[in-house]
Amino acid sequence: MICRKLHRGCCLLICLVLCASMCVEALAYTGVSNWATAEVEAADQLGIIPPSLQKVPLNEAMSRLDMCHMAVNAFEKLTGSSLYPAKINHFSDTHDADVCVAFELGLVNGYPDGTFQPDKRISRQEFSKITGNLLDVLHWSEDAQSLGDFSDEGDVAGWAREAAARMVRLKVVNGSGGKLNPEGATSYEQACAMFYRAYLVLEDVDPDDDVGAAEPVGEEETIYNGLSNWARDIVVQMGVMELLPDSAAQAVMTEPITRGDMCEMAVRLYVLRGLQLPEVEAPTFSDTDREVITQAHKLGIVNGYPDGTFHPDAPLTRQQFFQITNNLLKVCGFAEPSDAEFLAQTYADAADIGEWAKAGIAVLYRLDVMHGDNLGRVTPTADTTSEQAIAMFMRTLNQITPWYQEHPLEKIDGPMTQPSKALQVVELAKSFVGYPYVWAGTDPSIGFDCSGLVYYVYKQFGYNLYRSGDDMATNGIAVEESDLQPGDVIIFSNKFTGSIQHVGLYIGDGMMVHAQSSSTGVVTSKYDYDYNKYIYSIRRIIY
Repeated sequence: MICRKLHRGCCLLICLVLCASMCVEALAYTGVSNWATAEVEAADQLGIIPPSLQKVPLNEAMSRLDMCHMAVNAFEKLTGSSLYPAKINHFSDTHDADVCVAFELGLVNGYPDGTFQPDKRISRQEFSKITGNLLDVLHWSEDAQSLGDFSDEGDVAGWAREAAARMVRLKVVNGSGGKLNPEGATSYEQACAMFYRAYLVLEDVDPDDDVGAAEPVGEEETIYNGLSNWARDIVVQMGVMELLPDSAAQAVMTEPITRGDMCEMAVRLYVLRGLQLPEVEAPTFSDTDREVITQAHKLGIVNGYPDGTFHPDAPLTRQQFFQITNNLLKVCGFAEPSDAEFLAQTYADAADIGEWAKAGIAVLYRLDVMHGDNLGRVTPTADTTSEQAIAMFMRTLNQITPWYQEHPLEKIDGPMTQPSKALQVVELAKSFVGYPYVWAGTDPSIGFDCSGLVYYVYKQFGYNLYRSGDDMATNGIAVEESDLQPGDVIIFSNKFTGSIQHVGLYIGDGMMVHAQSSSTGVVTSKYDYDYNKYIYSIRRIIY
């Protein structure tokens, strides 16, 4: 378990997202569709687009490798952390550091044969799964999605969180001043307003439609005590619909509603739906014989306390209201679709989505990250183009960045936050790419020759290697080519003469950094870059 603090990366991320649209510099990418230009620009400004995509048209399919690069880059930008893998031999066909980090974070998996298949094209449902995994790692959840806009979401009791999230999603509960105030009392007028919204949900009525300002009851409109102007029409309408408790006419509307009166409102709404009430033979609770309370309990709308009481005159808290209203919706037959039902109603080809991908696709759809095509299909097994992936990733970041700023990670399971010493060696060596090749050079102020670069870099970490390639072949321990790891020193011999001619530092994924020649200087390249040379020895210095 590794502790991680949120740095200024999150604020920087928000600023860059806002400023990206003002960037006038031409994109360094080809094949970008008009619809994707703004999001690709924003992603480019954030630095989450893998460098390899500068070389290919973005309307071509993205690889699993590039997806890992983008996901890890986004995670680092969001958290302000630099991630390094704990080890790099998770897969037989790649030692790429970002792939290993993504695996250790739980973003990606390999195949049963031990491969990762980094060059394989990523499908839309694979993209959704990986992006969903990223949200999980960031502790994003359905509750957070619904309640994260409220500064006091942490005050909602565990037993009430699902119901509160549901009430917010259904717009039955709006909160006030950016707060839910779950422990606060629910006033009569608030209860009326929220119950009325629940009624609209059950009746599938658009709240923007004219559902009728209050009609007079009899010859005169009923007067309710202390009724706020904002609640007047709704409360009077509830009276017309006979949904208010009998005590409402004497109550002060801005004062807390009681648990008993809440039951009466719930039962009246249940009856309004045309549903049959259960028969009552005897009171359920020891401290009340009100029939509506017993009926509400039998229906599963309310519960009492462990000592057999109900406390009918106690004020109702807001989170109790959330739970009771949620229970009422359920017993009235209203059920939010599950992921499978949700997708079936949304996409014509939902049956083609793998079971393992449905939850991720449903979440991305709800977040307005993933859209179907113009035929209402998700095309789950189709390739995800680079521009599609970049656009969807930017939408995801735009959604979660404000939330994440309020919910920074404290702890995660996964990669090291500090690189191993071997990886620090690699990072330092890579920082000299572009420096000149100078024979016998061992100092960045003048340049390096091949063994001089390796000698200098390791010296900065307290390792005194021999200066020449011939002698360096005796440093450390020998390892096989099949066991190459970042930081290993590769010593090459001339294929024809057998003499040691070159030294490089392995950096992973088949690549090394080396002072190649006077014409190229310090570069990175494939470690088998020259067919005239063969590997004489591989030396592991840190072991």
